[in-house]
Amino acid sequence: MLIDGLHLFPLNNINPRFSGYLMDSDGTIYSQKARKNKLTKLWGSTTTSGQYYTLSGNSYRADDILRQARSHKAWFSEVGNEAQRILDGIRSRNLVNTGEVVHNNEPDRSYAVSMNNAIKHRGVLIATIEGDKLLFGSKPKIHIGETSWKSEMERLARVAPGKKFVALQIVASVVAEGLRWE
Repeated sequence: MLIDGLHLFPLNNINPRFSGYLMDSDGTIYSQKARKNKLTKLWGSTTTSGQYYTLSGNSYRADDILRQARSHKAWFSEVGNEAQRILDGIRSRNLVNTGEVVHNNEPDRSYAVSMNNAIKHRGVLIATIEGDKLLFGSKPKIHIGETSWKSEMERLARVAPGKKFVALQIVASVVAEGLRWE
């Protein structure tokens, strides 16, 4: 189902109580319940035991919902092209632009190709600390995934022993159109 340019899977396919909730190929859940014909991205909540969404008044583990959705026979017909594109990008890993992430020729690095994707994937920037200041590189990359930013921090620590590096994660954004949180 294509809504607002996104290929979305209606979650009522896996549970009738999930009517009005949709999922993209990354597992992000959207609601059409709050605003008629408008998508609202749901953030859920994260605990030590995982990420949870409250749907129709009940709490569900995000990975359980994603697993059920991906195993449903309609998953690929609803989000198939996007899901296949992401899977192909993950498999190839040779400077491939999947539209969302660039996989460097180093197999452990993945970067966002736009700020919208950096926000969507909760990208991580690396900086060094000097005194009370954060210093960024001249062309900082926004890393997607823990493997990418940890690997880069280890590389930087080897190149500049004694310097302290920090990883800073994008956690949210807000747009001043009557304050719209993303």
